[in-house]
Amino acid sequence: PAGVVRVRVRAENHGTVLVGPYAIRPGKTTEITVQLPQGVRLGGRVLDAETREPVPGASLYFAHPGRSTDAGTSDAQGLFADVHAGGVGQRIFVSARAEGYAPALQPVVLMAGGDGKQTVDVLLTPATPWRGEVIFPRGHPDKHARVYYRGAGIADIQEASTTTDASGRFELPPPPLPAPGRRVVLMAEAGALRGAVALRPHQPMPSPLFVVLSTGGTVTGRLVGTENAPVAGAQIRLFPKWESERSTGNKQLTPAQSVLRAANDRGLESLAAASDAGGRFTMRGVPPATYRIQVTAGGVPRFVGDPVDVGQDGLDLGALQVGTGLVLEGVVRSLEGEVLPGARVRLLSENLRVAADAEGGFRFEDVPAGTHQVEASLPGHTAVRETVEVREGNNYIELRLDAAAALELHVNGGPSGVGPFVQVSLVPAGRARPMPPHVVAMDTDKKGTLRDLPSGWFRILATAAGGRVAESPDAVELAVGQTSRVTLEFAKGAVVFGSLRLADGGAVQGGVIRLGHERTGSVRFVTPSRDGRWRLEGLSTGRYSVDATGRGGIPLRTTLDVEPSGSHELPLVLQQGGTLRVQAIDAEGRAVEGALLLFRGPERAYPSSPPDRTNAKGVAVREDLPAGLMRIRARVRGLVGTASARVVAGATVEVTIRMLASEAR
Repeated sequence: PAGVVRVRVRAENHGTVLVGPYAIRPGKTTEITVQLPQGVRLGGRVLDAETREPVPGASLYFAHPGRSTDAGTSDAQGLFADVHAGGVGQRIFVSARAEGYAPALQPVVLMAGGDGKQTVDVLLTPATPWRGEVIFPRGHPDKHARVYYRGAGIADIQEASTTTDASGRFELPPPPLPAPGRRVVLMAEAGALRGAVALRPHQPMPSPLFVVLSTGGTVTGRLVGTENAPVAGAQIRLFPKWESERSTGNKQLTPAQSVLRAANDRGLESLAAASDAGGRFTMRGVPPATYRIQVTAGGVPRFVGDPVDVGQDGLDLGALQVGTGLVLEGVVRSLEGEVLPGARVRLLSENLRVAADAEGGFRFEDVPAGTHQVEASLPGHTAVRETVEVREGNNYIELRLDAAAALELHVNGGPSGVGPFVQVSLVPAGRARPMPPHVVAMDTDKKGTLRDLPSGWFRILATAAGGRVAESPDAVELAVGQTSRVTLEFAKGAVVFGSLRLADGGAVQGGVIRLGHERTGSVRFVTPSRDGRWRLEGLSTGRYSVDATGRGGIPLRTTLDVEPSGSHELPLVLQQGGTLRVQAIDAEGRAVEGALLLFRGPERAYPSSPPDRTNAKGVAVREDLPAGLMRIRARVRGLVGTASARVVAGATVEVTIRMLASEAR
């Protein structure tokens, strides 16, 4: 049929591409040529992350958006066979599971050599089952509650579930790692009651682990149209108005917030409803929080009104008006005036998007009166954003797109060790952190082209096979509608290796080393082995800031000057921190289990991951605190307490916190 289309092309043992948009006109034939990227077969080894010994019998999948490929199991040497994983330049995830290990989800950018094969080492961390207890808000355990994981977001990952015993206890295998940008949520349900704990990737099991059940209020309301007529058959959903993690100091979500995130993850009925013939709707079991209201009518979702505060007793929203009768329409053209069919047009304030038709036109209906921003984009062009005032009468806007910039890369010298594919990052002038990397295929003339780039001045960073690195000698200007050229000289990247230990020679538990290039902003992470050894290859020349952290030692920061193609040894020693042994008791002197502790010095707080909590005896031990005055705050289930202590390096100081009901304070 006539209109604007995009074409997705797949072929066995090749990559998948989406091309277009193309304007299909009546009686006309549109001819296109599609170039499929080379397919990549991916294999490798599954290794124990601590001992680097092979892990046999691990199940592997290659995860793509919405689907996955079975990659078989690892053999006695930990090897798994080459399996088609996608096309060159595609980013996939390798999912691995093995008995006795936590599931792993490892990102891989497919960059095979001339033989079309690539290898990868998948590291599995030994893990134990998750054990915990489900309790009612007043503290007594709940038997026969269903406990399960939710929100992994990865195809073919089975989310385990179980039921609590007579003591309210449960046991589950370690949770699967979530997809990027997602959390795994541990959920518990008993009738109308729910509880949840939100988990970050790689976060160890909280100890002790409690899931507190809670109930919520009832939210009611009525949907009406522009003529105050009821709107039937519309879907109403409540979305929590989240504070950003950055503004809250990256804190773990509270149980109430976790319930909300879990409920919104897949649209549980408690936070969604449909309007009846009279436009009325009811939602039960809504946890107290601040929500945004989304209404989907006529297949178009949009947020209505201001955020609302729902209390423990619920809320009557009254009459919510849907639709304004106002229309915003327009056309997308090039600077030369040619219409651009298929351009993506977004009405940012309403989170609406459409594609321009065969004549470049677009239309948004029921737009609220006021000032709005409209954005248009199209492959091969630079995106544009305009402001428009929507009011009664004709609302029309014309958006003009200019051609995007391109960059042509040349490799100077022989191709030995560089390979047919290069990963390229652009660092904008005046900024330290590079843009997301691109994978460029180099032709037989050692030339490759990057397209659809923004204009401006950029430094060019590149990495290739064999740990080879390159950097443009000067900043390169990318001009609109033009192709800039740069010649790269690849050299063997530097190697940095060393050890991470405590001052007394002991091992560092949970060690992480971060190297950040002070000029380009590129960052590399490495986790030392069980004996503290670590190694990074393919580093660019320049000065790096080095941060080392781990249990049992005070965090260390130093710098390292890396020479071209050099090999640098960097032993890192964490000075032994002081230890605080905290005993939490209630007003009757009984041990308080599960109290969350926060340690704060004169200048900053010292959080940990996972958070510090008291055990069944009401005791928590923190080993990596700097010497000096430290204030400790404890809280759990309505009880709070504070105490102060002076930390002594290399010594253990005991402190007792008496916890009282928060209202008593």
